[in-house]
Amino acid sequence: MGTVYKVLGQAASSQSSLTITTTVLSAANVATITTSAAHGFVVGQQVSVILTTGVVAYDGNRTVASVPTSTTFTFDSVSPAIASATVSGTVTGFSWFDLYACPSATATVVSSLVITNRGNNAGYYNIAIDTVNSGQPGVAKMVVQNDLAAARETIALTIGLITDATNKYIRVAASNADFTFSLYGSEIS
Repeated sequence: MGTVYKVLGQAASSQSSLTITTTVLSAANVATITTSAAHGFVVGQQVSVILTTGVVAYDGNRTVASVPTSTTFTFDSVSPAIASATVSGTVTGFSWFDLYACPSATATVVSSLVITNRGNNAGYYNIAIDTVNSGQPGVAKMVVQNDLAAARETIALTIGLITDATNKYIRVAASNADFTFSLYGSEIS
């Protein structure tokens, strides 16, 4: 098979947010969030926390440090201690999914990636090249980590990634369900 420039993968993020019921920030800089239902988060997962009152110590993209119960999780936050409080807000986990998997006995040159935030709110996105297609990619696998896309913004990245049997998966995640990803390049056999 020859070299053909084509759409390698297209996908839209799909996520649901959970309601935050209480927050507390210890003197040891550990924020604890309680959700209204089981969250399913794992240590190392990226989450987007947004309180309706906009508390900087909590709001933003965070990395889950521990999961004490099915409805609580913690993350590090350098801020003065804040007493436990009943709050209103949402938390959304970055769900990773495969945008592209390089076929066996093939190398792929990825030339460009188009990211579109179709929503009315800004959001964050991540891109990784990985050897496996499950779980949270390691930091060394990240191509883009927690980049902000404004509401209704389209970002076109010109990249020169090469995938093969070793690093065969292009994986993406977003902080909300309003993102679409389109990957372009050439497969070489």
